[in-house]
Amino acid sequence: MDSSSGRYLTSCRGGASDPTTFKPCDPVTLADAPFIPNALDFAYRAFLADNTVALSVPPGFSNAQAVDSASFAGRGASFTVYRRRIPPQKPLTSRTNVDGLLIEIRDKRKLPEVVAYKVAVIEFSDKGEATHTSWHAIDAAIMELYLSTHRPILQHPNLVDFLGLAWGANPFNSLQKLPVLMVEFAEYGSLSQLQQREYLGIETRRKLCLDVCKGLHMLHSCGIVHGDIKAQNVLIFADAEHKYRAKVNNFGYSQVINTERSSLLLGGTRPWKAPEAKTAVKVSDAKYTDIYLLSLFIWCTFAHGQNIFKLLVDPSNQCEEFYAEAEKLKETEELAAQTDISAWYLKAIMATTYGDTGQFLQHFQSLQQQLQQNNAQANHSAVGIDDIEKILCAIPPVFFQTLEPLKQQLIATVQRLGLYDAMKGAVTIGLSNEPHQRDLDQIMVALGHRQHFFTWRHWTGMEPSIQGYLTTTYIQRGEGEVKKGMINPPEAFLLTALYINGYGVDKDTSQALRWLFNAWGVKHPLASAYGYRIARAIGLTPDNADSVIETLELMALRGSRIALEDLAMLSKDTYEKTKKTIRDVLAGTGANFFWKTEMLHGFAHNMWMRTFENITILLENSSQFDSIADYTANKRGDRILHVAACCGQTEAIGALLNRFPSLEVNQLNDQGETPLLCACRAGYTDTVLWLTSNGATASVAPNGESPLHWLVSFDDEEIESVGPALIQAGADTNAKTTTFIAYQAAFPASLDIDRLPEGYPIGWARDELVEYLLKHGADVMKAGENYDEEVLQSQDVGAFKMADINCACGVDLRTPLLEAVRWNRPTMVNLLLEHGAHATGASKNPFSGLASTWTALHVLAFISHGADINLSSLSSGHLSFTNPTTIFGHVIASNARNSITRLRYLLGSADCLNFIVEPTRQWTALHRAAAAHIDDEFRGTDATEAAELDWADIDWSANREIMNELLLQFNDPEQLDAVEESMGLTAMHLAVLAGNEAAVKLLLDKGARSDVPSADGQGPTAAVGIQMERLPMSEVGARPGEEEVATRKRCNDLLNPRAQPAA
Repeated sequence: MDSSSGRYLTSCRGGASDPTTFKPCDPVTLADAPFIPNALDFAYRAFLADNTVALSVPPGFSNAQAVDSASFAGRGASFTVYRRRIPPQKPLTSRTNVDGLLIEIRDKRKLPEVVAYKVAVIEFSDKGEATHTSWHAIDAAIMELYLSTHRPILQHPNLVDFLGLAWGANPFNSLQKLPVLMVEFAEYGSLSQLQQREYLGIETRRKLCLDVCKGLHMLHSCGIVHGDIKAQNVLIFADAEHKYRAKVNNFGYSQVINTERSSLLLGGTRPWKAPEAKTAVKVSDAKYTDIYLLSLFIWCTFAHGQNIFKLLVDPSNQCEEFYAEAEKLKETEELAAQTDISAWYLKAIMATTYGDTGQFLQHFQSLQQQLQQNNAQANHSAVGIDDIEKILCAIPPVFFQTLEPLKQQLIATVQRLGLYDAMKGAVTIGLSNEPHQRDLDQIMVALGHRQHFFTWRHWTGMEPSIQGYLTTTYIQRGEGEVKKGMINPPEAFLLTALYINGYGVDKDTSQALRWLFNAWGVKHPLASAYGYRIARAIGLTPDNADSVIETLELMALRGSRIALEDLAMLSKDTYEKTKKTIRDVLAGTGANFFWKTEMLHGFAHNMWMRTFENITILLENSSQFDSIADYTANKRGDRILHVAACCGQTEAIGALLNRFPSLEVNQLNDQGETPLLCACRAGYTDTVLWLTSNGATASVAPNGESPLHWLVSFDDEEIESVGPALIQAGADTNAKTTTFIAYQAAFPASLDIDRLPEGYPIGWARDELVEYLLKHGADVMKAGENYDEEVLQSQDVGAFKMADINCACGVDLRTPLLEAVRWNRPTMVNLLLEHGAHATGASKNPFSGLASTWTALHVLAFISHGADINLSSLSSGHLSFTNPTTIFGHVIASNARNSITRLRYLLGSADCLNFIVEPTRQWTALHRAAAAHIDDEFRGTDATEAAELDWADIDWSANREIMNELLLQFNDPEQLDAVEESMGLTAMHLAVLAGNEAAVKLLLDKGARSDVPSADGQGPTAAVGIQMERLPMSEVGARPGEEEVATRKRCNDLLNPRAQPAA
């Protein structure tokens, strides 16, 4: 994230490249109204991605405790990134005993080994809105989430995988949650970091550049401009075939192309922006600025990660002079002309240092030998050049002047082999000063894609605390809008559902009705379609029946089946008239199949109807078609027979089949549907009966839609004739749709109950149809010998017998009572208790997922009077210890950010709080903080094995804060140098053994001794030596990283200060 010069690079959104004029965009000056980001934007996008993410993060690792205790990994312009290791996965099987039948469900989720938490630097108001100072950061975060959860992006191998949304503690307000993006962790860091650490061969560089091209190509195909392509925003992952795989990251400065706007101001990092991006660019040209950035990225990657402008511009130029020179290069054709390796190749190698630079002589001799071999082999491969470049990169720059005789020989060899020709061709294409000539496809050849609509269903999958937070946010925002005389209809209708069901708020029918009528009053389609039914269920009948009938009629015509059903209760005449219109004109569903804009060849729907009703004219006109079987009547690809079937024109179908042999009763339209399926969807009994008696088969469409699914289009008395006809025609009672079905064109059926869900005919059926389908082979899970009899009685006595009231189900093994307590349903709790539910029943511990120890009192977070503040336990939250540890010790060992408030709460009870946090070994609070990961392990859960923590799992900045806070309270010599009983270790010993540099320094600053011997006579200084000797002996799989080794060496320096040189 830092430049090679050491300057911290940041990206800017929507500004100019000129550093003297740049200032952040003021949202108020934009043509559109300012967009104020909200926490709800995060939640909605995450819900959309739930079923698409490739890996699953266990719930225990997506809460605030997991986020706050993760180790620091890096910081960028908009995010701080933390790393959390997920312990090894283990098989999970949940078992439920239902009436003697053991049901076993295996969890097939795949867990990542490490997850990255991306925490935006933001603050929310009490309405869930980002404060003004946080708008820029949260806007970038929402854009990142918006694009990361887009299905094509989620599924692309060269775009970083989104794993889900976590909710961390908000340091600005403890009552609020902070949305945190979970993404896959890049074990090799960014491409910039990788190229600083090791030499990459030419083929590897080419492959990584091609990876980035593929990722960018997908973004562009989705209408997305990345805006900040650079090595710092390309992450590197392991690849089984090529060792490394590149993935494009960081969409915080991306833009979605909106054709309603003519131009865009694009952000980016100096000096990488395209020359035309200094001012607004045409929307249609925006992607070409990305291609310019890509070309510079490719060039820098082949230049071993060096800033290409620093190789081409006078090195004496600094800061603004440097940027000015870079802009001059970009504005002319001179930059593209510099792509020849003679202009930059050796400069890049001189600026790059890998390997052991102390072995200059050996490297020089090896280089001479390699060049001689290359000259002797005209067709030498890239491997030889890789060896030569690797040797050159290990030679200190000050010795390069001694290579003068070999320079021209090296350049000639590289040019002869043409190994950089691909790079030159790709970069030249992308650096064209004519944007339209920048072709991403050609570059790839040269180298070898805010609004959210929640429904109450989203709330059912949330944890109670998240329910409460988001519901409160919606209520506060809604009340604020009402005070301004404004109504957000979808949100008002959502609040209706939340108040009715008590999701995140106490049930309140008066508030539910208030929000219902707010939404209904502004003609919100869902409130208009369902308002009458909801109000009636609550106990209120609207006064103006005529107005309700008019509204229901309109919503029914738009496609709401619920509105049509309710219309039948209020006005039979209006219902019959509306139903006929829906069948005759709207394909039985409110569809737009036959709207004027959808019809072809100038024939409107009413013209087809008049033709169907005049058989003579129909046959005469149809005879004029070259191929009547291929004639399509509308844009969805319906043939003449399908149109007739949709409109119930049975006589016309018979006449057409009799006259034209090329027409078949089972002809398919472009959707793979038969006329029989179309007739069933529209609900035409006579047409269905005629077709089935004349050879029609009840086949299934490619989306799984079958004639039996559409039994819902027929009245109950019609089922007696339609059902047997379809069964006889081969209808499959267990045909399954592959997606939800919503043909309504003017009604938001995809949002609520008018949508027909993915599944079987029995899942679509109303109550009266269920029994019919069951009798004709519909398959449901059968439990018990008397199942058939119990099904018939289920509407009276419920789906489960009284004996099952304490049955624990699901992965978490909760009883009905525990579920009722968890969702704060006091009425249900009392009802269950009255009927014999056990109040002491327990479910799985949510942190371990193992023992069933979580009772209703745990769920309610009940604390009795006189609770023991020094009570000890082996496990708490995510962690477990070797010996029982007090609550105080658990908080310290969590090493979680934002722990200071918890510590101060406990320290405020100093009169009864024990300094000893682990009685068995007499470890003090200072011992526990200094030990960090020692004797600490991830708690085993239902999904993961237990695993020891290691040095890299600790957030050392959080540990430092905790130690500093403890030392404010415990700082007398007796406390600082307290000796534990197992090995006679002080806190200083443990700090050294843990490689805890900050703890060593803080303890020394407070006067802790560094010479107290342990039980075996070793002082902390000796412990450092022992640890340093052990480091190289670690197994390969557990070899410490460079940062850990360096930290342990600094611990040694603190305990063994070197003598200062004489003045």
